[in-house]
Amino acid sequence: MARILGIGFALNQIVIRNVPSLADFGLAPQTSTLVGIEALNDALALAAHLGLERIDFAGGSAANTLRGLAGLGVGTGLIGKVGSDAEGEALYNSLRAAGISPSLISSVARTGQSLTLIDTHLQRSTITFLGAAATLNAVDLDAREYTGFDLLLLEGNTVRNHKLMNRAIHIARDAQLKVVLDLGNYAIIDANREFLHREIPGRVDVLLANEVEARAFTGQNPTNALRELAAACPIVAIKLGEEGAMAQRGEEFAHVPIRRIAQADTTGGGDLFAAGFLYGLCHEATLEASLRLGNHLASEVLQCFGAHIPSEKWPELLRIAEDTVGSCAVR
Repeated sequence: MARILGIGFALNQIVIRNVPSLADFGLAPQTSTLVGIEALNDALALAAHLGLERIDFAGGSAANTLRGLAGLGVGTGLIGKVGSDAEGEALYNSLRAAGISPSLISSVARTGQSLTLIDTHLQRSTITFLGAAATLNAVDLDAREYTGFDLLLLEGNTVRNHKLMNRAIHIARDAQLKVVLDLGNYAIIDANREFLHREIPGRVDVLLANEVEARAFTGQNPTNALRELAAACPIVAIKLGEEGAMAQRGEEFAHVPIRRIAQADTTGGGDLFAAGFLYGLCHEATLEASLRLGNHLASEVLQCFGAHIPSEKWPELLRIAEDTVGSCAVR
């Protein structure tokens, strides 16, 4: 079975729900803001004062996807950067417990943390202190860390550092790893569009985006964006929210709707879609089967708080994954 190595921002993810009012924290619904460590600690102190329960786990887009893949029995590893502090140690232990092999570089900066607050109406807001995570750079990458892996997963945050992304792909190409890029953030695309247009053709094998990111990159609607992106990258998948997802690989095209569910939290939906889709590709499944599994994992995590599917659900999800891709291999 293929093994997948991820590179991304390693963050301690904290989810706090049943918040009486996001305004009490000075936040508007459906926002995501970068803050300093003082502002994040103030929010945590207020939540503790209000008696709100918190859930902690290793986060970041790549880590979320790798956790899903590990839950399905795929060998995974993560390269990231953390501080020499209690949060960094907790993040390392959380990754190990999830079945991910961590290669975490130590930094003098504090470990990055991301706090998602969810109110009683299921409105959410996220504040993030990037800390050590954002200091990951090209010189931190060691080709020996790629040994034994077959795919490299790059989260969108790696695009912020052109030298980091370029070296990550260069090492992967030399080691004959396939490269997967999850665009992850339309603001990153807006700031790095020319770089991405140079970097993707011939260097990225699988491209993942949602419809907003696809439009930001191409200026096209999802259908036309898929066509344009597929001309530059062998496999492209675009997530369509309530309309499911679609993908193209050469002449092969598939669109699979997603089942309607009662959502608890949207955190991690795209990351777990990526886990299911990549599981299908690793097992040489059709695009239709890969999309179906991606949609299923996304639906599961959307019914949970935080990008974390409870461990007791994974045996059944593994059975579903094996059934989904087992009879749908590309011949």
